[in-house]
Order: sequence, then C-alpha cells, then structure tokens
Amino acid sequence: MAWISLGGLRPTRFYLLLSLLFLPVCTWGQRVVGVQAGENRAESYFFLEDSTATYFVSTFANRSHDIKHVRGMSMKNGKHFAHVWNDQSHYLGTEVVQGDLELFYYEFKENSDSLLLWNTTLDSVKGWSTPQLIFSTGYSYKNRTPHLQCKLRGNTLVVFSENVLYASKELMHWVFVKEEGNWRMKHQMNWKVDRWGDYNRVERWAIDASGNVVVLTGNNRLMQPKEDNTVWTQNVLYYFDIKRTKLKQWDLVLGDRVLREAMFREGPEGLQCLSLYSQAGNEKIAGIVQYDLDTTKCEVTQQKLTPLDYPKLGNKEWILKGYLPMSDGFWMYGEDYFFREIVRNNDRWTTMSPGIVQYLEYYMEMYLLRFNTNGICEEVLVVPKAQEVSMDEQGPSFVCFRNANGIGLQYNDHEYNTPLQEEQRNWAGSKTVVRHLELKDGAWKVSVLDREEWKKGLKMNLRWWPITNADGRYQVWVGGNSLVICEERKD
Repeated sequence: MAWISLGGLRPTRFYLLLSLLFLPVCTWGQRVVGVQAGENRAESYFFLEDSTATYFVSTFANRSHDIKHVRGMSMKNGKHFAHVWNDQSHYLGTEVVQGDLELFYYEFKENSDSLLLWNTTLDSVKGWSTPQLIFSTGYSYKNRTPHLQCKLRGNTLVVFSENVLYASKELMHWVFVKEEGNWRMKHQMNWKVDRWGDYNRVERWAIDASGNVVVLTGNNRLMQPKEDNTVWTQNVLYYFDIKRTKLKQWDLVLGDRVLREAMFREGPEGLQCLSLYSQAGNEKIAGIVQYDLDTTKCEVTQQKLTPLDYPKLGNKEWILKGYLPMSDGFWMYGEDYFFREIVRNNDRWTTMSPGIVQYLEYYMEMYLLRFNTNGICEEVLVVPKAQEVSMDEQGPSFVCFRNANGIGLQYNDHEYNTPLQEEQRNWAGSKTVVRHLELKDGAWKVSVLDREEWKKGLKMNLRWWPITNADGRYQVWVGGNSLVICEERKD
C-alpha cells in the first residue's frame, strides 16, 4: 500500500442570507452563471446532473427544519425558480431524469386517511410545471405522519419508509417507472420486519435496477464534535425483493467490531456493501468490511475484512465524505474531525479576577483511499492540516472530483504553507489561496488557484466554498448575504 502525505486545509462554515445582486462577467478563468436569490436561510444546497444537464438546488426550511420550498437553477442560463407547497406536504427529493430536474413531495391528509405523491418538473426558461398527482393510497392516521425518502436509478424511482410505521410496524415500498413522460406505479408493498436491529431508521440503503432495496441497519456518523461513544451494536443486512415479495436478512457476525459509515456500489453479482469499522469503544477506523450480494440468488456470497495500517501521520479518526467510481476501481474519501477542549484557570494571586478560557483545536486531515476492481485498497493519500478555529466554524472543507487524469482535489489554504512539508504549515491567518491536487503520470501534483484575482473580477469581497461536482466545473463564492456560482473556463 502506498502512502503520500501533503499539507494544508481550512475548514469553514457559513449561513446563507441570499439576495439578488448585479454581477459583471469575471475575466480570470471564471464566468458567473448564476446568483442564488432568496430572503430565507438555506437548509442545504447541492449540484444534480446527468450527462446532458447540470442543476443547482437549494432547500429552505422552517424553524423546525421541515423543508417548505425548493429553488432550482439550470446552469445553462443561471435562472432560478422557487416551488412552494402547503403545510400538509413534505419534501421527498429532487432528481435529474433524462436531463430534466424533477421535484417529488408527498401530502398526508389525516381527515381522509390518504397519502398523495406529487411531482413537478423544472423548465429552465418557464420555471416549475403544474404539479401532477402521480399516486394516491389509503393511509391510517394511527400510523402518524409518514417519513419517506426516495432514490432514482435510470427511469426507476423507489420510495421507501424512513422509519417503521408507528401502528402497523411496517415499511412502505413503492416502485415507479417513467413511461412516455409519465410516472407509473409498478409495484407496491408493505413489509413486516420481525427484528430491526439496534437502530430503527433506514439511513444506509440502495436500490438495484428492478427497484429492490438493500438496507444495512445502523446510522452513519454525523459531522459534529463528540466524545468517544462507540459501543457494540447488532447490525443486519436486509434485501427487499419486491417482485418476489421476498425479504431476506443476514445477521452480521463482526465480533467486537463496530460498523461506521457505509456505501453501496455495483458488484460482480449485483450489489456490494462497503463499510468502515472500528473496534468497540474506539473511534479510530480500523479497516473496511465488504459484503457481496447476489441479487439473482438473493444471497450474500462473501464477507471480507481488510484492516488499514496507518502510518504515524494518520489520526485514524475520520468520517467518510464520498465515493467516486473509476474505470479501474473506485476512491473513497473523507476527513478527520477530532477535537479537544482546553480549560485554563487563571491564578487568582496574579490576576484581578479568576477566569476560565476554553477553545477547540481541530485536526482535519483529508483521507483518499484508492481501491482496485476487487475491492482491495492499494493507496491512501493523507493530506494533513492543523488549525485552531472557533466553535461555530465547521463543515466540509474540500472538494473531490473526477477529471481527465483520474481524480482531483481542491481546498482552502494559507499562501505560506508548503503542501509537501507537513512541518511548514500556518495555523492562523487568512486563507488566501485554493490548492489544486491532481494525479498526473502516477504522481500527485500541486498547484495554486489564485482566488484573489477571481475576487477582483467579481468586484466583491467573496470567500471560496467547495461544492462537490462530478467533474469540478463549478465553483461557489460566498460574501455577506450573497452566493455566486461560477463556471471554470480554459483560457
């Protein structure tokens, strides 16, 4: 296994109070293609795309964090449109289907014991279409307000319960297929689950081409400071075969290991589940466990454990952020989120009054793991960073994407840091440059993107913020109450 160490990284967090702005065209390798507008704080924002179109989506929520409207922006023309629904409706998801951005939400009518599923499509010029009712079904108020989620694969849409229903103790499973421009119901099933492990929320799940669902029980770690609370839990792998109305479950034998973040990918026989694991009572990542699921035979054909031997540089306490499939395997990447609290008591004999000083230190190394087609880890790239930050500054701090050479990485950095030398890193001060890493001819190359020049071109004091995109074409800039999306140009 090859190890490479690089330096520099800056975590930031901001809250978006968005307003309309007039912006000139930037002439430093960037072109302003969109300005997100609105009077409320954004709950989340992300890119969605397929081979023909790219969209930028923002969701807005109330004080209870219930999403109440969505803004969609086509990157072809930078026009944004909002869609708002009534208080009885709930956000389900947004997906790109055949180049169109589609929004799904559902409505629970308690007075008539019914559940309605709605759909609307974004036209990049005219905005959102008139909502269409694509499905309705009876639903008992005894089960309380449902919590649903969806996933898309090609023209197949799967809607699945986020939790077991309150009264019936079932999971809802719907499969829709888009035919001649309309969504049509293909399968409907309510599953009775005898035993649901130690965590009753469907969080780690995937679908196959037929709309069947595979679920790994348990929860992925959240990006938040916390003390070590890793405990042994019982994990179960479920496969919901909706065509054969067959439910298979496998109790996972892991000893004193605890599963951490998990992801799914295409396997040689169907689906493959990959999960990081730790030893019970320890936050540190110890290795990766792999499960191969044969969807034809409805059987788990292999369980494989791969320990990860870290050098002294790696803290081993990191959180999975994403997954990038490649022609010769795939990459998994994440970042460390270790913190500590330091309390200092002033000497009452040498100061006017006693006091306590508290602050946090974040060590947010980035981890990039390269796997071959057999799921064997062949290389780990560690990008170390140490920096003192305030308690309200947290969140993603880098973007990882595919490019012509394979994989690229961009992150905030101090201009005086030396990326190839860990000991020459600046802990404080303004982060004035954006580092760019990419794999060229088998070696990692480092370059600098001068964002000061970009800021001059935008005529504003903006801060760069990375948004993960499949090919890294877009950059996002934030300043005060504005959010600007730029497209990279090859001048």
